[in-house]
Amino acid sequence: MKTLQALLALFAFAVLPLYAADLSDLTYTTTDGEITITDCDEAASGELVIPDIIEGNPVRTIGDGAFRDCSFLTSVTIPNSVTSIGDDAFRSCSNLTGITIPDSVTNLGPRCFALCTSLTSITISDRLTYLGESIFIQCTNLTSITIPDSVTSIGETAFYNCRSLTSITIPDSVTSIGEYAFYRCTNLTNITIPDGVTSLEEGTFQLCTNLTSITIGNGVTTIGAIVFWDCTSLTNITIPDGVTSIGPSAFYDCTSLTSITFQGAAPTVRDNTFLNVPDEAVAQVTSENLGSYRWNGLILGTADQSDTIADLEAQLAEAIALRDAAVAERDARPTVDQLAAVEAERDARFTEDQIRAMSADYTIGLNNAGNVQMKFNLFESANLDTFAPFIVTPDSVSVVDGSICLEFAPEDRAAFFRFSVE
Repeated sequence: MKTLQALLALFAFAVLPLYAADLSDLTYTTTDGEITITDCDEAASGELVIPDIIEGNPVRTIGDGAFRDCSFLTSVTIPNSVTSIGDDAFRSCSNLTGITIPDSVTNLGPRCFALCTSLTSITISDRLTYLGESIFIQCTNLTSITIPDSVTSIGETAFYNCRSLTSITIPDSVTSIGEYAFYRCTNLTNITIPDGVTSLEEGTFQLCTNLTSITIGNGVTTIGAIVFWDCTSLTNITIPDGVTSIGPSAFYDCTSLTSITFQGAAPTVRDNTFLNVPDEAVAQVTSENLGSYRWNGLILGTADQSDTIADLEAQLAEAIALRDAAVAERDARPTVDQLAAVEAERDARFTEDQIRAMSADYTIGLNNAGNVQMKFNLFESANLDTFAPFIVTPDSVSVVDGSICLEFAPEDRAAFFRFSVE
């Protein structure tokens, strides 16, 4: 029963009794003769076997957040009767080391195993078609996973910061990979993109610092922004002839990159697409059909180009100057490690729920007419003890020097005012 605030989980060892998990730890509902698991006692520990039948009814669903924050569970057996596992179902089960999703399951909700930091392996149902948003985000000890051929789509941030993942095979059935899907998978060494994938979205492999090899399928037409940002071990890449667009900073800071091969006429790319790539790599750019192409704004001449050496050198100098200016700007910003340290300090002090509670849900929104609308509520008090709503009339509101002005006659009963944002 998740009645404790997440902050109190820090003291769980002192205040929660630990015992082997069993059916008595589960809360469930029965609808049309089928069981949905809705909750589990956070004090439950060790191995839990979910029965396939409860009170004569089959267990069909594990509901949203059912096992969230059950940090003492080390193993959960899901019965073959289950067909759906909801959003955040096992989120923050920090001692869960392994789990098998039976073939009966056809749906895994977003963030289903998010922050399962001890999870090292998982077997996925071969009836799943979609790996949802952030499904394994921050599973920092996940070393291997097999994606079944039934999967056609990998959601955004699906494997975000799975930094122990050393290899993964994306099946040919996959046609879509979301933004930041493999962000900071720092031990991933090689990857093959299936031919069915047409676009590499923003940040897909950003900060995969040990990625040395990538094979891009012939179906790819677009390489988005910062896809390979800081892939510092990538040495060469071949870009298929179908690629028509390469986004800004796509290969930014790929400091080991020595050659790029365009299988066809390479597209025009942004000035910073290959920013902070070694200068000598410029000479290694090749194109199988000797088309024209751009590198940091530099047009590299081929047999049918009439650019003079002086023109090329001038363009190269300008491109290098642009690169150096961008590098100087980058170096002035906080490093990735510095930002990570700030995040770590924040996460050690506050839970996600506490952070969300510190601010209003929203301060500005769209009304039914589609216009931006800000609503403020005033409250008045004579003694700071009891505040009552204060009614504002249209005559009280005006614009003075470009600012909203609220004007009303003082009354004896009100000495203090405060406001809230709706």
